[in-house]
Amino acid sequence: MCNLIASTLGVGFLAFAVPAAVAQNQVWIRQIGTSSNDEPWNAAPDGSGGVYMTGFTSGSLGGPSAGGVDSFLAHYDSAGSQTWIRQLGTSGNDLLYGAAPDGSSGVYVCGTTSGSLAGPYAGGAADIWLARYDNAGNQAWIRQIGTSGNEQIYAAAAQDGSGGVYLGGYTDGGLGGPSAGGTDAWLARYDGAGNQLWIRQFGTSVGDSVLGAAPDGSGGVFVTGATGGSLGGPPAGGLDAWLARYDNAGNQSWIRQIGTTADEESLAGAADGSGGVWMTGYTWGNLGGPSAGHRDVWFASYDSAGNQNWIRQIGTSSGDQGYNAVPDGSGGMFLGGITSGSLGGPNAGLQDAWFASYNSAGNQNWIRQIGTNLQDWVDQSVSDGAGGLYMTGTSHGSLGGPNAGLQDAWIARYTPCNVGISYCTAKTNSLGCSPTIDASGVASATAGFGFTITASNVINNKPGLVLYSNTGRAAVSFQGGLRCVNTPVRRSVQLNSGGNPPPNDCSGVYSIDMNAFAVGALGGTPAAYLAVPGTIVGAQCWGRDNGFTAPNNSTLSDALEYSVCPQ
Repeated sequence: MCNLIASTLGVGFLAFAVPAAVAQNQVWIRQIGTSSNDEPWNAAPDGSGGVYMTGFTSGSLGGPSAGGVDSFLAHYDSAGSQTWIRQLGTSGNDLLYGAAPDGSSGVYVCGTTSGSLAGPYAGGAADIWLARYDNAGNQAWIRQIGTSGNEQIYAAAAQDGSGGVYLGGYTDGGLGGPSAGGTDAWLARYDGAGNQLWIRQFGTSVGDSVLGAAPDGSGGVFVTGATGGSLGGPPAGGLDAWLARYDNAGNQSWIRQIGTTADEESLAGAADGSGGVWMTGYTWGNLGGPSAGHRDVWFASYDSAGNQNWIRQIGTSSGDQGYNAVPDGSGGMFLGGITSGSLGGPNAGLQDAWFASYNSAGNQNWIRQIGTNLQDWVDQSVSDGAGGLYMTGTSHGSLGGPNAGLQDAWIARYTPCNVGISYCTAKTNSLGCSPTIDASGVASATAGFGFTITASNVINNKPGLVLYSNTGRAAVSFQGGLRCVNTPVRRSVQLNSGGNPPPNDCSGVYSIDMNAFAVGALGGTPAAYLAVPGTIVGAQCWGRDNGFTAPNNSTLSDALEYSVCPQ
């Protein structure tokens, strides 16, 4: 199997009033499926606020079924609209487990095949394949490698920082060197053109696997997994977790092994933004604290030299597991997985999905649990580039829409309640000033006050207003500048910039409490969605500028995207 876990996404957004600890607000959730089984296994940001989702289907989800199990890759924009979906496969089983951004708005995807998907089938239980797609869903190239043994990629790939990709997993053949016995771990690096730069195979006489990967911020990679032997230290008993660091030439810098007398695995790793790494998985013992009973979640922080900063364990008496970790952009992490108990809220039935936020010291900021009366879980989480996250998972019920039959895929976006993202470009006014938009407070569905949008550096004593919409971003030519909010565009009540008395200067300010406007306290006809929790609103200030001739005699600020919170 294969998950691609990328570094923190940098997309040039500016956040204000952004404690990463603020509880997350569901912006949207989508469910897709066929009458057969459909399951997503990973996701990757696209670099522009959208997201790629990958997985596999036994039906015709993104095109005709080729037979057996096929792979699918889909792209969603920030508003939750599916822009395209692709399905690929052979008459055998073709599974797509992972995705990672390629650094150029495209995506690497990888998985396993029991057919000839990208070359001759090697004849083992499964071969590995790796492909690259652009942002429009066009395949740039695809590669297939294998032995007569059983190769797997399982949650183990990461960007290399140079446009290429690391991936790894386990094999019981000689994929990257002679077999040590049982299954061995392997790690490889490919460049952006699909050329293999190197491959390494390592292990003990018993089972060893790479299960997670994360870039180290210096061109190398952290890899993590499970071992039944002495891979990075004396075995504690059963399966142990391990963590290693490799440089970009494939040299191992260090390796660590941790465990109890029971079984532990590390299923995911994520860079912490300071040269270190977080890892998470499950334990049946007392690895990071006392066991709650059954299987618990554990997660730990390590520095760049392999020293453990801290370790934590959480769980219920019913069985819990950590599947993924993603940086929050502030040194902390979002974690997610499955629970059969009430880990982050009342259990809805059978298995639920959970996700949580932790700060850099390992303290929990918040935790959430969602589900139906059937089985639901989170497979992967990735940053949305704006302090929030995208999540993908599987549901046997109707979590994000009607169930199509058996198990469906779902994808959701959550954002911090009081995050505002500045975007687009302001129009320079006739005095040479560039208006700037900002906000303070929290956009609330119920408060009726306390969220003020302000545009500064505008011409004094001029009428103006706020343009707003809930249909996403735009950058459309308008009155000599750019209209930055999408259609249909709504307008606030009229404002006055005030400022110094004449003559004209740039001392003006447009200001409005959007919470008060949303409940009708300022007059006008506000859109109902301004008071609907989870709504993403784009806002831009417009004003009069008679220094330009009509129809371009206007001021246009940059724009602000914010989320309406429940309270």
